[in-house]
Order: sequence, then C-alpha cells, then structure tokens
Amino acid sequence: MKKNGLYGLFIVFLFVSSVQAASTQSSSCIDNVDVKDPTTWPFVCSRVPPRGPSLVWPQKKASFKLHQSGSSTIASNIAFDTIRTGFKTWSQVSNAQFSFVDAGFADRIQVGYDFLNESNNANLVVFQKKWIHESEVVGLTTTTFNADTGEIFDADIELNERDYVFTASNEHIQTDLLNTVTHEIGHFLGFDHTDEKTTRLSLACASSSTMAKSTYSGETAKRSLAFSDQMGMRIIYPPDPTPVGRCYIGTANPSPSFEIKQQGGPYVSKPGCQATNQSFGMIDILGLSFVFLLRQLKKLNANA
Repeated sequence: MKKNGLYGLFIVFLFVSSVQAASTQSSSCIDNVDVKDPTTWPFVCSRVPPRGPSLVWPQKKASFKLHQSGSSTIASNIAFDTIRTGFKTWSQVSNAQFSFVDAGFADRIQVGYDFLNESNNANLVVFQKKWIHESEVVGLTTTTFNADTGEIFDADIELNERDYVFTASNEHIQTDLLNTVTHEIGHFLGFDHTDEKTTRLSLACASSSTMAKSTYSGETAKRSLAFSDQMGMRIIYPPDPTPVGRCYIGTANPSPSFEIKQQGGPYVSKPGCQATNQSFGMIDILGLSFVFLLRQLKKLNANA
C-alpha cells in the first residue's frame, strides 16, 4: 500500500551513563494522574516537530522480525527469546492493549522505510557488528511516521555489538540485552525519554522510568516497566473500543529547518542527550506524494 502525505524519520539513541538510576519507582509518581489532563501524565510521547501530533500505532498492533544473524556474544536462541520477552513486557500491561506479532526472521538489513520497494520493509531488530554511529550509543530506534497524523508505519531497532558486549543472564552482567531492548521497544511504541523533554516530573520519578535516557554497565532496572511506563500504555493504548490516546508533552523544535540541539554532551563520562533535527524539505520521489524526511537523533551517555 502506498503511503501518501508527509513522512518523517525519528531516530532515538540509548547511551550509557556513569549515573545510576534507582532500580524501583515509587507509586507516588502516578498519584496525581488525571487521564483527561496530559499535563499530569508521568511519561513523554514522541511527536512530530514542531508542535505536531504524538507518534502512535493507531491499530494497536505491529509485527516485528529478528535478523537471523543474531548476536555474536549470546547464543541465538537465548538472544531471540530475550528480545521477544522485551516485546511481551510491553504488551502484557494490564488494562492496556497492544499486540506484537512475531513475524519470524529477516535475512536482509533494511533500517528505515524503503519507499521505492515497500515489500522490503519490516520492523526489524538487528545486532550491528559494523556500527556506523557514535561509540557511546548502545541502541538506536528508527521510526518512520506520517507527519500529518503521527501514525507510525515502520520502526527498526539496532543494537551496538561493535562497542558493547551484550549479556542475557543474571551473572557477570555487562550490557544487559533485556534492559536495552525493553527501553528501545518503548521508543518503537512512540514513547520518549522521561528525563529529557520535561521538567515537570521529579528527578526521582523521571530517572527511575524504563524510558529514562541514561543507562550504565550492569543495569537491569529497565528489564521491567516502572509505574509511569505502565500508565503510559494504559493511556495511549487503552483496550478497545477506546481509541489510542494522544499527548503533547515535551518541547519541539521551533522550525523544521536544519538545526542541531545539544543537551548535556556526547561524552561517555557525562549523562545527557544530543538531538539533531534535519529537515530536507518537500521532495517528490517517483510518484510518491511529498515526502518530508526528518531525523531526530538522541543519545544516552554511557560508560564502558
């Protein structure tokens, strides 16, 4: 099916940081939530810049494929099952509805949406041995969406195996695979960093969320969802027949023109995030309606 309208690419990075977040979150983080008032919601939605709709899967379902190459440090069956567990963690939130369909394995790496050959597209999870991004980036999620409506129609997760040793056990933990993919699947669903784009949340609540922007070697807290992450699923993806929710939390870029925005710093030793928004304007690509390519780069600082 052809995708008509404006389109965007939203690319989100996970960094390792020397700052260690709390392993649990107090239920007080959701005590004052009003489901009808987005300003009280203890989570952040990704959105179409500058003030567009939040990103969401309107049908409350998506398929995914695992690249058949697997991991170089974890047995393939264990790595694949761990990733599937990450998807189940989000889909099994009570009083929420989202279905992930395991579509099997992919034999090609297609990150981002192929507008010219739409049959090539799949929501991919892949371990990248040849990493082309900064070394402090642990995981990266690329989301393609309709910039008019915020509808997501493609999301791909890349895991940095060039610079990090992923593990999937409770012993000798290095870069925990489940910790990483659970965070990235949150971006896949349309959630943004809790401690990057808002000052409304307390530091304790923001930093203890699964969607907190920082991680560190040995962290496992993001394996499970905090109260705020679960609340996000219940509000954005409520059970049918209620339609998906929308939120407009977080700041947006004031202009769709090329801009680089740095927060914190790209250094391994410093927590923070660096964001780059690139507008390539309106383009007509082989019969497709106007295509708007937008890249937003975010990173979580890491210590090796």
